[in-house]
Amino acid sequence: MSILTSTMNTVSNTQHDIKHRDTPNDKIYTPKGLVKLHLQEIKDLYDGKVLGKTILDPCRGDGAYYNMFSKYFKDEKDYKYKFDYCEIEEGKDFFEYEIQEYAFDGIIVGNLPFSLTDKFLEKSVSLKPRVISYLMPIYALTPARMEFMEKNNYQLARIKS
Repeated sequence: MSILTSTMNTVSNTQHDIKHRDTPNDKIYTPKGLVKLHLQEIKDLYDGKVLGKTILDPCRGDGAYYNMFSKYFKDEKDYKYKFDYCEIEEGKDFFEYEIQEYAFDGIIVGNLPFSLTDKFLEKSVSLKPRVISYLMPIYALTPARMEFMEKNNYQLARIKS
């Protein structure tokens, strides 16, 4: 079963900074505390079940998610995880990310650029991961986006405030 999880960003200082910035852009780094909460939610939700071989951060930025993957997704006896990332500033564009297998066997997790939410969801779904989990504000879960995800066999698993 494929799952879409969402964690509501309730860090008021971060929201205030984003809302009142002089120049709009999506380059807002995720606070480490929020990343830890998000990754712990995934770990708790699946209670140690093997979720796939690859854990992908689609927009690495300063590495807030990517650098913590090994703390939350540990190799098991006969099972090794592969950590991967995309970062446009390093020439690794998520929209050009390709896989060799029939379907992406793993998790896509991170904090997407809000101005590109629909494009990120579409690309994520096209990779067919077992889990798509983005940190996003509750107001970003529009009926159209929920319908799109459900149409593609992803369901909302949890909203955390």
